[in-house]
Amino acid sequence: MMLDEALAYARLGFKVLPLKNKDKIPILQEWPKYASSEESQILSWFEGTASNIGIQLGPRSGIVDIEFDTDEGKRSADRLIGDAITPTYTSGSRSVHRIFKWWEGLPDQAVVKLLGIEIRIGGGNRGAQSVFPPSVHPSGSIYRWLPGLSPEDVPIMDFPESIRVLLANDPLDEAVTIPQRQRRTQDHWDRILGKGSQEGTRNDDITSVIGLLLRGLSDEAIEDQQQLLNCLKLAKATGKLFSPPLDEKEIEKSFKSILKRDRNRRASISASVIVRPNVDGQIDNLESGATGDWHLTIVRGDPPIYELYAPQFAQAPGGKIELSGEQLLSSRSVALEALKQAEMGLPSAFHKLWNQGGLLEALVQTAEKEEAPDELKRHIQIKQAIFDQIQNRKQLKEGDEPSPRGIWEFPNGDVAFIFRYLHAMLQISLRRITQPELSKTLRDCAPRKVKYNGKRYFVISRSKLKTLDDVA
Repeated sequence: MMLDEALAYARLGFKVLPLKNKDKIPILQEWPKYASSEESQILSWFEGTASNIGIQLGPRSGIVDIEFDTDEGKRSADRLIGDAITPTYTSGSRSVHRIFKWWEGLPDQAVVKLLGIEIRIGGGNRGAQSVFPPSVHPSGSIYRWLPGLSPEDVPIMDFPESIRVLLANDPLDEAVTIPQRQRRTQDHWDRILGKGSQEGTRNDDITSVIGLLLRGLSDEAIEDQQQLLNCLKLAKATGKLFSPPLDEKEIEKSFKSILKRDRNRRASISASVIVRPNVDGQIDNLESGATGDWHLTIVRGDPPIYELYAPQFAQAPGGKIELSGEQLLSSRSVALEALKQAEMGLPSAFHKLWNQGGLLEALVQTAEKEEAPDELKRHIQIKQAIFDQIQNRKQLKEGDEPSPRGIWEFPNGDVAFIFRYLHAMLQISLRRITQPELSKTLRDCAPRKVKYNGKRYFVISRSKLKTLDDVA
């Protein structure tokens, strides 16, 4: 079983490595260098053995693993990722792993911990790997893909935009409400600078030290090469106190990565317009003294669209930006959409106002509500587009099997297609349809998954096609 699954992962382009039986420890000493998708190599590692399966994360495999095993992590994942349909597995305990595409903007770190979730990146040539199903956990439980959420069932989604924003704007400023940085205690610094860091905590500790040094620089000093060189020298000197000492090249890589994030954070709060709510729930532009009305319109489509109007959004069509429900709940997502749609940068004060200042609550309470016409309701649009594509299906004779390019009808009236093919065809008729949207809509048709010539097809029964026909 392990061999077959390891080969299947290799065919997806993942770099595979053998792990000790019922363990997470790689057998190979230099596994980041030797992890492979070559069939002959995988056969030599797994044939006749009980090795667990490890997958190298990062640019070589093109994937990252977002993991959580606490209540805090689950709440964060629900808020930041939602019900994103992407390959997902569990170790049999509380640990949940969600696989996303690697993104080149990720920090050059092996692992980033954020709000109770662990983002296993494998960036900057730093090794990060995850144990993949059907490996055996040290507790004896089996790693398993959740039903319908294996890489064969669903495509791997792009890295979540909500987490991209958090990583690009490392929120160390107290005005930012999501997330709050946990302050280090004096005991933490005494341990590092007194006794020195021990193996197992060295990378986290040097990250703390570098962050502390950079936060002590002004916006002008953060661009001064001599000041930065002095900080780097102090970080290297601290690394020599560790047991064993940290390699200077590793410290330099960490320094560059954290410096990049610190500069992005400072840039994100440098906008020139400051806003605050007054007693009437309006917004005062403190720079010019002019008062402008902010208001929200909820368009009851499927899903709903939230139209946020403000004088600051004058560059956007209609003087508004359009938000999803998930985006509306996050001040960072609102700020990102304001930048995209209205070319307006919102300052750090906005994040505090949105939630703590009651701005979001006031907007929702006073929001106007509109019914979206049927032709604008998203799920109807998608079903109509799927129905139109299926109308062009080709007929199969008894005993024939479908081919990847096309939509096919069996003699009994059932229809078969490859998910990626249908998605590609829908891009022509319905712009910006995402794979998760398509997956969600197809669930109403209860498709079966059947393999023909090694390819996985979605098969919709003749009776279930009626759910599309009724809408059309």
